[in-house]
Amino acid sequence: MSSSRIVDPRSRIVDPRSRIVDPRIEADAFAGESRSDARRAERVKEDALERLATDLIGLSAKKLGQLELHEELVDAVTDAKKIPTGSALNRQVRRIRILMRDLDWMNLRTKLDTLMETGVVPGLGSAPADPVSDSSLAWTLRLVGEGNTGVEAFVTEFPRADRTHLRQLVRAVQKAEGDRRLRAERTLTAALRGFLR
Repeated sequence: MSSSRIVDPRSRIVDPRSRIVDPRIEADAFAGESRSDARRAERVKEDALERLATDLIGLSAKKLGQLELHEELVDAVTDAKKIPTGSALNRQVRRIRILMRDLDWMNLRTKLDTLMETGVVPGLGSAPADPVSDSSLAWTLRLVGEGNTGVEAFVTEFPRADRTHLRQLVRAVQKAEGDRRLRAERTLTAALRGFLR
């Protein structure tokens, strides 16, 4: 017969890290989180992966080579470029998303953004790696995915932050679609960079 321990739910230690930032965290570490919060966090992460996959498909072969991706991921992106439109392309984008889940996809997103802005991959040549960009992207995804919980975590870590302004920026990202959403995310990321420097 196994002995069962009764654990007080209030004594359970919840990991302050976010599921969006580190997907390897076990689900039971987030015991206080509701299912709808978990679904929203997962949806935000998958949306970010889908946008990253779409951006990778739009790259030229030369720029894709500069990112130094795994061979399987490069093959999947190359195959997706050959598919014109429709459900086959959606399946291929899904396959790319699945391949990127196991990678450090936020670092890849930062590299891709820097490559698109400057033409050089960070850490190679004249472009140094920027840890502030990595953490600002991680916080952006966490704030959008977790909503008020993420805002509270950010304000706890950076007490100078204006809670109301952050909530407004997060709400703007959540309500916007398409290009407006990208602009709203860039505005939120820029606001976060000021605290992370």
